[in-house]
Formats: sequence, structure tokens, C-alpha cells
Amino acid sequence: MTRTPKDPNEYCLTAFNSMQANLYRWGKPETSVRSLTRIFYVNVHDSGKDNIGLISEEAIQYKIKGIAKKTSEDHYTRPQAQAYMIYDNPDKYLSDYEVFREIFFDARRTITVAKSENDLFSNDTTSDDGTNFIITTRSDKLYQKHGVKLFRYSGKGAWKNRIFTPVSYDDMMFNADALLNEERFIV
Repeated sequence: MTRTPKDPNEYCLTAFNSMQANLYRWGKPETSVRSLTRIFYVNVHDSGKDNIGLISEEAIQYKIKGIAKKTSEDHYTRPQAQAYMIYDNPDKYLSDYEVFREIFFDARRTITVAKSENDLFSNDTTSDDGTNFIITTRSDKLYQKHGVKLFRYSGKGAWKNRIFTPVSYDDMMFNADALLNEERFIV
């Protein structure tokens, strides 16, 4: 059975329309913040991924050995945190679809990491019902904090036949507004 590829634009439009429709609830004490921020996160996650061609050193070993279950695709820009930024700045992000679309597609970027590394990154963010959203380390410093070395890969087919070149953390792409937004969650 051949599956039709997902159209990420459909998920983006759904997120945009849903967040616009729920904006009136943002900031009201009776509203579950998490229920609103998950609209963005779930649509980003479900829309597929845009791997930027980077992989961690630990993930390389699993890929070469064919142990795919030990690796994960890390949405390294923290889409749920970006949802706060969108709701808090609706004049910018919910009034212009193209601006929203840029943030959405930025959030789809992933890096291949070991599942254990992804767990470390997840533990850097805590949230109860979404009201108390806390980040220990800004996204652009998270891989450095945990000593995760990155490589760019090239080639196709079997992972053992690919070429891996060490890269700096500067090869990770971030939206400047999203990074500034994270500052308010850092404790």
C-alpha cells in the first residue's frame, strides 16, 4: 500500500485557524493553557519533519548498527514554547498567515539524536497544566549543555555508507524571536 505524503501546509492552516478561533480564551483563568499550546505542538509534530541533515554522535552509532528504535527526531526549537509566543503576540502571528507559516515551518525542523539524548532534552522543560512552563536552558545552548556532538551527514542508502562531518552548534537554525521568547521561561 502506498501512502500519500502528508501535506504540512494542511496542518499549518489547521493550526493557524484553530489558534485564531481559540485566541479569545488565552489568558483566562478557567482556560487550560496546555490545551491551547498543544494545538500548535500537535500540528507541528503530526505534519511530518524537516530534518536539517544533522545527527548526534551517539545516534550515528545506532544508525550504522541498524538499531533505528534507539534514535529519535528532536524538534529542537521547542514548538510548545513557540505557541506561547504566538498567543501572546496575535497581532504579529495570528493576523498574517505567511508570518505564522514561517514559525510553523521553523518548528518542524529536526535533528536525529539518540532516544536517551532526546529524554535529556525533554527533562530540560517542565510543565504542569501548562501554566507553569519552565525551561532550564535556552534551545540554542541545550546541545552544548549536554555535550551532544553534532555531525552533518551526506550520501544515501545504508547509514554505514554515509559520510559524517563534525559541525559546530551554529549549524542549528533558530528563529531569533523564538529564542527571545524562551528567555521568560528560564529559571
